[in-house]
This record gives sequence, structure tokens and C-alpha cells, in this order.
Amino acid sequence: MAKKNKNLNKNSKRAFLQAQLEAIQKELDEVPELTREDLLEYLESYPKSLRESEFAR
Repeated sequence: MAKKNKNLNKNSKRAFLQAQLEAIQKELDEVPELTREDLLEYLESYPKSLRESEFAR
């Protein structure tokens, strides 16, 4: 009976994980990055103070 080459299995797992990593990175790259200007625009659109906010405790 021939010995199974464990290195092939490791390479297969490595290739699978590399493909998964690339897919996740591609998804992350598609998410827009928020900037300070985005925050200021939001604050102008919603002038409520934090105490009046529906999310305040």
C-alpha cells in the first residue's frame, strides 16, 4: 500500500484558503470607505442633538 503524500493535502488546503482570502478581500474592497466629509454631511442632514436622538439612552 502506497503512503499518502501529506504535502499534497497541505497544498490543497493552502490553495483553498488562499482562494477564500481573495474572495473575502474582493468583497471588502467593494465596501465604500466613510470619510470625515460623509460624517459632516450626515450631521447636517440630521441636526438633532445626541440627547434628542432616537438612539440615545
